[in-house]
Amino acid sequence: MKAKKYVWIVSIVLIVISTSVFFASRYLPTFLHSKLKEKVSSLQKDGIYIQYDSLQLSLRDRTMAIDTISIDIPKEKMSAEIYGCHVRSFNLLRLIFRKDIHLGAITADIVKFSISKKKESEPMEDEAVKSNDISIFINTIAIKQAFFRTGDSIARDTMALNGRINIEGLTINNTNEVQPVTVRRMDMDSLVMEVPFYTLAFGHLQLDREHKRLSIDTLRIRPRFSKHEHARRKRVEDDRFHGMVTSFTMDGLNFATGDSVFVNASSVKFKLLLDVFRSKHYPFPKRDYMPLPVDALGKLPFDLTIDTLRLIDSRISYEEIGEEADSSGTIYFDNLKAGIFHISTDKALPPAFLEASSSFMGKGKLVMTCQFSNTKEPAVVKGSLSNFPLARMNDMLGPQAKIQVESGTMLKLNFSFRFTDIRSDGAVDMSYKDLRMASLRKDKDKDKAVRNNLLTLAINTFIKDDAGRYVTGEKQTGIILFYRDRKKAIFNYWWKSLFSGMKSSFALRTQQSDQATAEKNARKDMKKRKRKKE
Repeated sequence: MKAKKYVWIVSIVLIVISTSVFFASRYLPTFLHSKLKEKVSSLQKDGIYIQYDSLQLSLRDRTMAIDTISIDIPKEKMSAEIYGCHVRSFNLLRLIFRKDIHLGAITADIVKFSISKKKESEPMEDEAVKSNDISIFINTIAIKQAFFRTGDSIARDTMALNGRINIEGLTINNTNEVQPVTVRRMDMDSLVMEVPFYTLAFGHLQLDREHKRLSIDTLRIRPRFSKHEHARRKRVEDDRFHGMVTSFTMDGLNFATGDSVFVNASSVKFKLLLDVFRSKHYPFPKRDYMPLPVDALGKLPFDLTIDTLRLIDSRISYEEIGEEADSSGTIYFDNLKAGIFHISTDKALPPAFLEASSSFMGKGKLVMTCQFSNTKEPAVVKGSLSNFPLARMNDMLGPQAKIQVESGTMLKLNFSFRFTDIRSDGAVDMSYKDLRMASLRKDKDKDKAVRNNLLTLAINTFIKDDAGRYVTGEKQTGIILFYRDRKKAIFNYWWKSLFSGMKSSFALRTQQSDQATAEKNARKDMKKRKRKKE
């Protein structure tokens, strides 16, 4: 009797399950379609307009296919279109009982997304920022072709990005204030970013949260305009970049978004090939202050810590047209290696330290270090340039100063100086041999030599005094003293500081000068710069 009873119970249960499955497979899709339409209609009250067509839902296979989805949020100036979307392995029970959306895989042929920045006078309404209590978990997302576009109605700047995107382990959890959105892995191929003056092309970009790594195999930086057209459109003195990052890796990467925003990395390594062009025929940009690197770190809107940043086997060239020059001149650094250690926005940690070496203009050996400071104490720069044929500078000196080096070698240039946000102090020692130069100016312009130029001063001081003979100097010491132009970057500050010491070294050859005289001359130079700007 008991066995018979159990058979009946099992049979009844199977009949109930079969009947439920039958009615669910027949009527539940229709019910879900109806509920979905109601939800889409209700979103229109919040200013969210969604349209879709050809929705196919299979509960048996747990799949969904939609030919086209369009989303428009006028209040947020945001719109999106998705074509050929397929969803596999969705979990309906978790959505019903736990308000979690679990999706196995999403594929899409084309995704287009566009957003425009709001005007500052348009505050974001509270309804637009209300958090949703539903969490979303997606195992994989594959987009064959993605198009993203952002626009700024005020500055009239746009950014467009397109490429192939694959994402693994996407989680959107609004209950997690620290990291509301997380991604386990993301791959982007053939990614192209268009910004107002450049096109950035990524060969392959990969973010792997599990192994804490970000890598880029190739990043090409292509200007959208020629050198002179770039300057004309900018209408101010500005650097134009052209080149590529041939490899980039960031290891030990950890970051978070949300209320707590930070980026930590144990090491960053990359190789750079870059050409920089600047025309000084245009006015300097209107800005009140350019912070030094440590101060700039403190202004970042997130916490940043990088233990080691290394630049390997790189090449950088700098081409410039001076204010009074009729053509450009170029200097370059190859075999460039550099390391920056202890980069951090936390001033309680030790300040950053820089070491670098390079072949200057393909010949001279340049090495330098910089111990930055995150206190009121000055930072310290030390370095040297050795065995440099001075004739290598003719490409820059001809257009800029109308002079050229006929012969001469910089045997050793040692420099050391301390600097704050206001001024630099230090010394430079130079040893050179067989120095001989010639002016490129016409006879009537000989008396109009450009002041404050190192080699023009050398011509006036040495060549005239020595009747054109070769000049040799050993351990010619100069005083570095320079008051910073706080509107310009640190490289300008470093170069002008070194240049002040080189001028001082030549001046001391013909006249006795001390720290007080050097400071007096530096103050005069600063006053001249101020009058020129005014």
